[in-house]
Amino acid sequence: MTFIAISGIIMILILLGLLFLVPAQSKREKKRKKQQEAATPLEEELRAKIARLEKHIQSLREEIQSFQNAGKDQEKDLAVEKAKVKKLQEKLSQEREWHQKEQSAIEKKGSEFLQVKQELLKLQELFSGEHAANLRFEHEVKELKRNNDALNEQRRGMESENARLKARMESQRLENARLKQENTELQKKKEDVNWIAKSEYDRVAKLLKEKEKELERISGKPRELE
Repeated sequence: MTFIAISGIIMILILLGLLFLVPAQSKREKKRKKQQEAATPLEEELRAKIARLEKHIQSLREEIQSFQNAGKDQEKDLAVEKAKVKKLQEKLSQEREWHQKEQSAIEKKGSEFLQVKQELLKLQELFSGEHAANLRFEHEVKELKRNNDALNEQRRGMESENARLKARMESQRLENARLKQENTELQKKKEDVNWIAKSEYDRVAKLLKEKEKELERISGKPRELE
C-alpha cells in the first residue's frame, strides 16, 4: 500500500509538470513557426532538452504503469494470501472447536469410565462378601451333611440292632410258645397219668420261667431304642 501511495504522488507530480510544460510547448511551437528561420543555437538546445525531458517523462509514465501493474498484482497476491489466511483461521477455529468437543467427549468418557470402575469395585466387594458367605454356607452344609450322615449311620445301626433284637424276640416267643405247649402237654400227661417224674416237670417249669424273663428283658430293650 505504501508503494502505491508513492506511485500516486509521483504521478501527480508528473501531471503537474506536464500541465506547466504543455502550454509553454504550445507557445514555443507558435514562436517556432513564426521564427523558424530565425532559430538560434540556444533554442535548438532548448528544444533538444525538451525532447529529452518528454522522452524521460514517457519513460517515467511507463515505469509508473509498470509499478501500478506490479502493485495490482501484489494486491491480487495480497488478496489471495488474505483469503488463504482467512481459510487457515477458519480451519484453525474449526479444529479448535473439534478439539474442544473431543476434549469434552474424552472428559465425559473419563467420568463415565470412573463411574463404571467405581460400580465395578462395589460389585467386586459385594461379590467377595457373597462369595465368603457362600463359602461359610457350603462349610455349614458340609458339616450338617456329615452330621446327618453320622446320624443316618447310627439310625441304620440302631435299625439293624432293633431288627436283630426283634428277630431274637420272635425266636424267643416261638421258643416260649413251644415250651408252654410242652408244659401244657406235660401237665395234661400228669393229670392223665402219674408215671412222669417230678424232677423233669420242675426242670421244664424252671426253663420256661427263664425264657419268659429273657423275653421280657428283650421286649423292653427295643422299646427303649425306638
